[in-house]
Amino acid sequence: MKFKNSKKILKKGLKFIPEQTMTFAKRADQYPLLSPNYIKSAKGCEFIDVDGNKFIDYTMGLGTSVLGYNDSFVNKKVHDQIDEGTLFSLPSVLEVKMAEELNKLIPSAQSIRFYKNGADICSLAVRLARSYTKKKHVLFSGYHGHHEWYSFTLRDSGNIQEMKNYSHKIPFNSFSEIKSKVEELKNDVSIIILEIDFFRPKKGYLNKLKKYCTKNNIVLAFDEMWTGFRFPGFSFQKYIKVTPNISLFSKGISNGYTLAAIVGDKKILNEFNNIWGYTTFGSDALSLKAGLSTIQRIKKVSAIDHIWKLGNYMIDKLKVLLRKNNLQNQIKIIGYPCRFKLHFIENKNETKIIYKIKETLIKNNILWNNMFVISYSHKKYHIKKTLKAFDESFNKLNQ
Repeated sequence: MKFKNSKKILKKGLKFIPEQTMTFAKRADQYPLLSPNYIKSAKGCEFIDVDGNKFIDYTMGLGTSVLGYNDSFVNKKVHDQIDEGTLFSLPSVLEVKMAEELNKLIPSAQSIRFYKNGADICSLAVRLARSYTKKKHVLFSGYHGHHEWYSFTLRDSGNIQEMKNYSHKIPFNSFSEIKSKVEELKNDVSIIILEIDFFRPKKGYLNKLKKYCTKNNIVLAFDEMWTGFRFPGFSFQKYIKVTPNISLFSKGISNGYTLAAIVGDKKILNEFNNIWGYTTFGSDALSLKAGLSTIQRIKKVSAIDHIWKLGNYMIDKLKVLLRKNNLQNQIKIIGYPCRFKLHFIENKNETKIIYKIKETLIKNNILWNNMFVISYSHKKYHIKKTLKAFDESFNKLNQ
């Protein structure tokens, strides 16, 4: 397998674009040297790189393509909308239609506003909460994007200490630590924002946290970028039966078109009347049409059921392979059937091990970055081919 064109374009990318691309997870240094760096086209759960090599994909555009790349039904609806127009001088009727659909689907969606990316709506959730509660501090768990209130946890340069003083990282599953932090801050906490990640909440934890937030006038927010439109009922909150005050959706909401939605209690989102939270491209008719079409398509083909069935199958088979290769005490599988990963138990060489696995998978025409994001387009034959490659890679770890 050759990557001549990828390497040629990579040189130009590094010359003109800081860090080569727009998001960390797509950088060339995230993969072995002999890997594709640029994609020419994609369909279903496969893509063709700029050298003509075809790969099965398990990242799926960082979770954006819940139906699969280039879905014919969604694309047809979007192409039809192009003939009608994209951005107008007054609101599009699609804003109301999409808001109405989310109101029906998402328990917390009394009110809805549309944006273009997850980072923006996370920051708006913080500003809305501060406006509503008249309190300053933010408690957060998980990843929430590139804005100042959070990004210093990943890279500190360019951030101001005074801003950092008001943001506090908390463990996902520890109610006692959250309570202690709130008390330490004299209940000057406006919002607790949780990313729903790979680790499952303890029994009763989220219900207890919701009651505590209500009692103490703290906004509870779920960052559902990865769970929205992948869980039964279209959301984690419906699946777990806990309704937050604010919910944040992007990625799978429109199958690869750029759309994000902040939804929540009407009384809290009414604070949009008091903050400045406008955006020109939130009314983009193409993405709104894609969102409506994605909902329609997911329902029609029972896409979420398919994803969970296939995800459960893959998890079970991977566990068999870990036992076969005597790795079950070193590597566990964590997450949910719609998105899961390998979890390395007390292993300081995790990065090297993942890199080795990637090398074997690339040679078998599979792109993987320690995240299994199953789409509706993945079929059992894709999974079987992938499992065979993982068996090979696990075996090499023992050599």
